[in-house]
Amino acid sequence: MTTSKLGLCDTNVLVYAADRMSPFYSSSLALRERGLQGEIAFCITPQILFEFYAIITDPKRTKNPRT
Repeated sequence: MTTSKLGLCDTNVLVYAADRMSPFYSSSLALRERGLQGEIAFCITPQILFEFYAIITDPKRTKNPRT
């Protein structure tokens, strides 16, 4: 059996890392930054980016939507 050390970054991690008011902000931001700096290996698919955009720009889904 082959295992991979590559993880898939969930949309929620990106959403929480973009929302300073979230109780998960600090841990999500740290996880995202570790991935961006190459300390951990994870990938972000186009579908995750589409979901992230849809969530942060929708006033029905977030308190402070982006324009």
